[in-house]
Amino acid sequence: MLILNKNKQTRCRCGALDEYVKDSLLPFVCEGRHNEINLVLSDTTKVPLSFCFFCGGNEAGPCAERIVECQCGSLPRWAEDANFPIEYNSEFDEYNVVVSEIALSFYYCPVCGGHLPKSKRDEILFLEPSPEEVAALHERTVEVETLSELIKTLGKPDEVFGELKVESRLKEIYGQRDIKQAVRYDALAKTVFLLAQEYDDGGLQISIVRKPKSGTQSL
Repeated sequence: MLILNKNKQTRCRCGALDEYVKDSLLPFVCEGRHNEINLVLSDTTKVPLSFCFFCGGNEAGPCAERIVECQCGSLPRWAEDANFPIEYNSEFDEYNVVVSEIALSFYYCPVCGGHLPKSKRDEILFLEPSPEEVAALHERTVEVETLSELIKTLGKPDEVFGELKVESRLKEIYGQRDIKQAVRYDALAKTVFLLAQEYDDGGLQISIVRKPKSGTQSL
């Protein structure tokens, strides 16, 4: 087994890697005397992660500012190897670890901790959200606690979705819950839509989501 660096601890503030190593579908393992987290690139190559590729060890995560950009070139090298689960998307200028139908984006280099170029995915696929529209929707829904309250407040939704059962893997590792019902409001704003999900345990999650640009499809 080829080990590409010798760092023994991973700098992570967000906790994402603790979840990923529990997911057998993803190429991450925790092993060794110091519980190193490794990215498995192939049957013969693995990389001990020095930095979380999502938060980079920074409290602000992907939103952190004034972080030095990656200079080590590890990700471009990995992406060139067709046997490694690392892909570069030139349209969006982003690196992803891709396994089956799962794709996780890199915000930081896991070797040097440098920030990677900001993905162009949102810019290309989605409208720029209007701060006024977002604030107005938040103000109208901030005290809503149930789906019936939401419908009473906003009126009839544009779309209604039935129950969605979440597979046990996602429940056990990521804490996801079965969705009893969901509704979507499109007509309340031009740049965003509101999605509300009611869970089997009675909880309600309200999300304000960017609308896709005309002629594009969310990826």
